[in-house]
Amino acid sequence: MRGFCVKFWRGEFALPLVYWVFGVLVPLLALLVISLVVARVSNMTLALSMARVFLAALFSYQLVWMVSTWRAANNYRGPQQWALAAKTVVVLMGLFCFGLANDLLSLQF
Repeated sequence: MRGFCVKFWRGEFALPLVYWVFGVLVPLLALLVISLVVARVSNMTLALSMARVFLAALFSYQLVWMVSTWRAANNYRGPQQWALAAKTVVVLMGLFCFGLANDLLSLQF
């Protein structure tokens, strides 16, 4: 597992794998699981706390994914418009994550 995490952090996986599987599929599955778990909790305060923790974990994952994607784009040997497109998404995701972090910090219980 450590080797996988190191390779992921360094952007040593193929750009399409990092982008589509780790950047699209994994977060969608995580959000689905989060939604299903939180929806089953009847106590609203507990549900909000759980959602906040889950979203903070997903936020942390997204930060690591952004680094991995940027580095994978640097290593990409295919058509450079795909590397540029991936980096553009990383910048936009960074802006989104900044907004999400601000929203998470301002949630009131």
